[in-house]
Amino acid sequence: MEKEIDLKELARRLSRTFPDLVTVSDSTNTVTVMGRIKVTPAGVAEGSGPAADTVKAIFEEFTRGQSQEEGRNPTSPQKGGRARNPFRCQHCGLRLTSGRVYRRTIGGSVMLFCCRQCADHEEAEVVTTSAK
Repeated sequence: MEKEIDLKELARRLSRTFPDLVTVSDSTNTVTVMGRIKVTPAGVAEGSGPAADTVKAIFEEFTRGQSQEEGRNPTSPQKGGRARNPFRCQHCGLRLTSGRVYRRTIGGSVMLFCCRQCADHEEAEVVTTSAK
């Protein structure tokens, strides 16, 4: 059974990363990104490549945020006062676009960055923090 997902809210979140490239179809209950990536309440149904990976990460973060307790803000500051937002680089906070997404698994979770250097710095911080 599929979870109830507010596709209009999902489309709004996807529009932050893919401005003017997201459409919602109420008749087919889908969200289309860049005219080729289709998202249903079950997840990414069609599409491949880096843009589809980004859409999948945003969808997973969106559904995780909906399943969490009410009142908890999933983008609340965690370290150094920086919000951990899936639409921004996890290290420097730069807005991510379909052409500027670098994924790396650090500490068992997939993190999104704007470049390899940010990923390297964040990984070094995690290693340094865990060594203490």
